[in-house]
Amino acid sequence: MTYGMYFEKLGFIPVSKDFMRTMFSRIESEEDIEAYSRDLGNIVVNEYASLFYPKLNRENLIQSSVHTYNTAKHTTSLTLVISPTSVAAGGTYRVSGTLGDHSAAVPLASKTITFTSTSPITIHSTTTTSTGQYSVSGLTSPTTAGTYGIQAHFAGDALHSAVNSHSQPLKVLTTAAPTTTGLIPK
Repeated sequence: MTYGMYFEKLGFIPVSKDFMRTMFSRIESEEDIEAYSRDLGNIVVNEYASLFYPKLNRENLIQSSVHTYNTAKHTTSLTLVISPTSVAAGGTYRVSGTLGDHSAAVPLASKTITFTSTSPITIHSTTTTSTGQYSVSGLTSPTTAGTYGIQAHFAGDALHSAVNSHSQPLKVLTTAAPTTTGLIPK
């Protein structure tokens, strides 16, 4: 994948040297150039402006470094799967799912996932893998029969919006009464 393809997938808008020279030709000071660049980034709503220049001056506007102005966070998606969805009281189950950058259609690695749930269920936080997946296994269900809600959360970061999964039900069944076999005396 080329840099151009990568930047395009992320929603960057390439700005050419000629464009920048034209835009900055009437600006008198380096401070004006810096302010104009910030304003340009704010004008381009929900997009990125990638401005290529190392130092701001009228003689040499554009050389090699990159200045990026972000005006919107990427939207994210978060799934939650409970397996099995029905379990005996005191039985074990697991939660799993995937976190992704919905805007760029890529998984999000090394991100913390937290959980909320109906009491008395508590699930410790976990981290996504390189493929955006997470899993917490060996969870013990409550000892009281009923339906309990569980929801996964990603708090967001500098580049990605916060997101909550849909709440999923865990159905806890009563334990079956023990059965006896054999002859029953008269």
